[in-house]
Amino acid sequence: MKFKTLAISLFGTLGLLAAGCGDDPQMQSNNFDVSADRLPTNLDTSVAPPNMTAARPDNSTTASASCDNGTTCPAGEACVSGTSECVPNGAFRVTLVWDQRTDLDLHVATPMGEEVYYRHRNTADGGEFTKDGCIADRCESQTGPFIETVRWPDFATPGTYEFWAVNYDGDKALPIRIEVEYEGEKETFTGSIAASAGAKSERFAFTIEGVAPNPNSTTQCLQTLDQLGVQWRPWSYSTEKAGGQSCSVDDPIIVSGAINGVNYRYYSQASPGTMSMSCDLALALYRAGETLKEYDINNVLHIGTFNCRTISGSTSLSKHAHGTAIDFYGFETRSGTSLNFERDWQHNTTSPTNEKAKILYEIAQKWHANKVFNIILTPNYNSDHDNHIHADLTPGSDTIRSSLESSYYIGSDEQAWEDGCGND
Repeated sequence: MKFKTLAISLFGTLGLLAAGCGDDPQMQSNNFDVSADRLPTNLDTSVAPPNMTAARPDNSTTASASCDNGTTCPAGEACVSGTSECVPNGAFRVTLVWDQRTDLDLHVATPMGEEVYYRHRNTADGGEFTKDGCIADRCESQTGPFIETVRWPDFATPGTYEFWAVNYDGDKALPIRIEVEYEGEKETFTGSIAASAGAKSERFAFTIEGVAPNPNSTTQCLQTLDQLGVQWRPWSYSTEKAGGQSCSVDDPIIVSGAINGVNYRYYSQASPGTMSMSCDLALALYRAGETLKEYDINNVLHIGTFNCRTISGSTSLSKHAHGTAIDFYGFETRSGTSLNFERDWQHNTTSPTNEKAKILYEIAQKWHANKVFNIILTPNYNSDHDNHIHADLTPGSDTIRSSLESSYYIGSDEQAWEDGCGND
């Protein structure tokens, strides 16, 4: 299967904003729903999917829909072809349909490597498991049809989705069909499933090609993220307060997946998660990835992005409170080398003597030289920053604080740093 690609010149075209001083951790992770009392299924993921590529349709349907028997589904729902059933609609929907009373389960593997089904009901990019027609011996009706649905309400990540059915009960062999609806157009896949517990149907595939337009891309910044292939969804956060001030975020988004080939995960987690931030910070991280890839770094460990709080010892809001700051804890290379600011940084020197310390120092210097971030505070700044680099987008600043000694200070001028830090 082929995918459309888009090349874009980034440097010199993206405006930078800003962020602050502080290191309270903020954990972002995927939302896993494991509340259902069900047993996990041992799935074989080695079977290659059929080569079924679906072109991206240009139209979408949000009005009410008529079912085959004349039933009308309310707005926001779609009628499943050949039935009178209504299911929640969206930009992309996958629905499993079967006619005999038994428990089948729909599984969908996403381009981002997640598998959504009854035990993992939400994906990092907004996918939802929304309807479970039968749970063991309990079904929604006596006669069927029976339905399970997974959908992406607003935006589906481009790439190939694989989907199949699993026989949970195992007491019947039966035919199945899976209906895919993408932006108003439908395609149906048919198959069968054997009468044994854990039996799987054929694996099918549907490809969303290229960089699909995100309907929430209402600003130039968000449209640029789309062009760069950064996966995001809107973040509807509740306004919080710190020190009596509101923590507000411009273009608030949740970013999922790699940014410019670099994965981001909270430092205490084993796998990448999501991050809440402003759009401008996401663009800065894309640019930061150019430097990281020079050192073959493909994983970033961080201590947080958005966090509604004030600067330590101050009544001023941190730039974390505006989603324009990130704290870098360490990096990992493709070969498995770990670089850690707490362990590997060498203090009070512009000439580190070991290789890991040199790399950490050089990355900070290059980010400053390339104006990726407006303020960079290294572990030398103070004891609160001893285990990380704080990077933010404070407007009007051009600063890296690499040591407590003024001779090691690099930046446009001392006042710029003082103003930026004091007001982040």
